[in-house]
Formats: sequence, structure tokens, C-alpha cells
Amino acid sequence: MPLRFDHAFADLGGVAAGPKGVSVALLCEGGHITLHAAPDEGLCFVDVAGLGGTNPQRGLDVIIKRLGAREVRSDARRRGPVIGTLDSERT
Repeated sequence: MPLRFDHAFADLGGVAAGPKGVSVALLCEGGHITLHAAPDEGLCFVDVAGLGGTNPQRGLDVIIKRLGAREVRSDARRRGPVIGTLDSERT
């Protein structure tokens, strides 16, 4: 069963609150998908990460299609240590 978390922000004493939004995370074995949406701004930030032979771009393509994105800006980053770059004498 999916879990849903709601958070009511406290009154900021007259300080204008920022844009309303929602964040969602799906944690799975070997990776995650996160979405940070700011509907008032028309933005949704997505992070898709996986290990080994996974193809994060494939997951991102599904999200783009399902959300009906009009514009997409994307970059890919390799995370974590890269095999062979550690100096074994220093560790």
C-alpha cells in the first residue's frame, strides 16, 4: 500500500510563504526516483538514479511522457566513486 505524507507549514508571522509544492520519493533496491513539483511555477524537478546496468534515462522518459512535459532540460551525472581511481597505498 502506498504511503502518503502531508505536512502543514506553521504560520510564519506575516512573512510571505514561498511557492506551494510537493516532493515525492520512491526508494527501491539499487536506486531511487524523486520528484519535486512547484505547480505555481509550472516546474517539476526529477531525479532518477540506479546502479550498474540500469538505464535511468528510460525511467525519465516515462515520467516525461506521463506528465506531458512541454519543455525538458536534462543532464546526466555519474555519482559515487569511479572504480580504479582510488590509490590503494593511501587507504
